[in-house]
Amino acid sequence: MSTLKTINLEFGRPTVEEALKRFDIELKNAKKNDVGCLLIIHGYGSHGKGGLIRDALREKLGTLLNDKAIKTCIYGEDFKILDKDANRLRHQYTELESLFHMTNKGVTVVEL
Repeated sequence: MSTLKTINLEFGRPTVEEALKRFDIELKNAKKNDVGCLLIIHGYGSHGKGGLIRDALREKLGTLLNDKAIKTCIYGEDFKILDKDANRLRHQYTELESLFHMTNKGVTVVEL
């Protein structure tokens, strides 16, 4: 059975490069260990204008989607009941239920 894993890329206040390296390692391990979904905490920047880690990660996720290396990518602010992929993942991974009750630009959900 697939599981959900939470990855906190902002822990320890890493540089963008360090956070992306951590993401690469976590993604590889998740795929190896039958993790079906990632809840990635990347933050939204200390000034509320969007963080560098967030922007770099979303660019990388776009490439991974295009390359079909991941199935789905839903930004925290778009994780809503009206989104069919968000609804599907919410039912499959009940830990994601709390995302429906807030708008969170500091997280992204990725289905592997």
